[in-house]
Amino acid sequence: MRILPVSCHFILIFYMVLTSCNKKVSPNEAALAPSPGKIAYVNVSEDLLQQLTYAQPARYWSHVLVDNGDTSYGVNGRPLNSTFAFFNAEYPTQYPTDRFNITQDQPWLRYSSIDAGKHQFILTDTGHHAVIKSTFEVTANEPITLFFADSLGSYHAFPVKDAIQPAAGKTGLRFIDLSPDAGKVFFTINNETATGFPDTFQFGKISSFVTYNRSARDTMRLRFYQAGDSSTVLARSTLYTEPGHGYTILLTGYLQYASYSNPVTGQYMGISPNLRVMLYKNY
Repeated sequence: MRILPVSCHFILIFYMVLTSCNKKVSPNEAALAPSPGKIAYVNVSEDLLQQLTYAQPARYWSHVLVDNGDTSYGVNGRPLNSTFAFFNAEYPTQYPTDRFNITQDQPWLRYSSIDAGKHQFILTDTGHHAVIKSTFEVTANEPITLFFADSLGSYHAFPVKDAIQPAAGKTGLRFIDLSPDAGKVFFTINNETATGFPDTFQFGKISSFVTYNRSARDTMRLRFYQAGDSSTVLARSTLYTEPGHGYTILLTGYLQYASYSNPVTGQYMGISPNLRVMLYKNY
């Protein structure tokens, strides 16, 4: 057996590395690599929030099952390694997040990784009933937020594409109306009509980002009114903006007391008036 000199071994290894680096990847092989996607989840369903508020944190959870129909997932409480997005008494409105972020007046919308393509999403309530079954498509490199809401126990999911377009000297604002009973509403910014938005909004209406020229930090005082009544303020909040960032303004909750029989469980539910504004920082 012929033994090559040490220098020959180095040459041989170099050649093998070089040829492997120049290997052509076929289209079929490239297609096997998953495309990156990003998704966030926001729960403003008053029905589900009430379930979570009066539940024992260690036992009752709501999950967002992705491409999985096993609604018994987590039936004994928190899974040791939670595979799916969840809401519980400690984190009832946002996933993913952390304890510090969720306590802020303007928390960041954070995202989980997900493969691009069509996915089935099932939202379970605390009793492990499938209250939403929907299919949505996730696009590579285009973050999406999935908002969950309900009207008298009838659940809805709203997929919203988050256009991440930071620009120096620009502030982006987006408005989402998920109040079940406020009717047609409009809002003002610092007592001026919010320009660039539709004249009125109602449940399920979502705007695109509207860009404002802002070269410095700004304070925007938001006031909400019903169409035809510009004197009675329904809800109010203050948004603190920074140039180069975008924000989501969300109106949610009931304007009037509501009671109903949950269409899934038959349980009587009473919801107190709690119309409110929630603010999120997108980028």
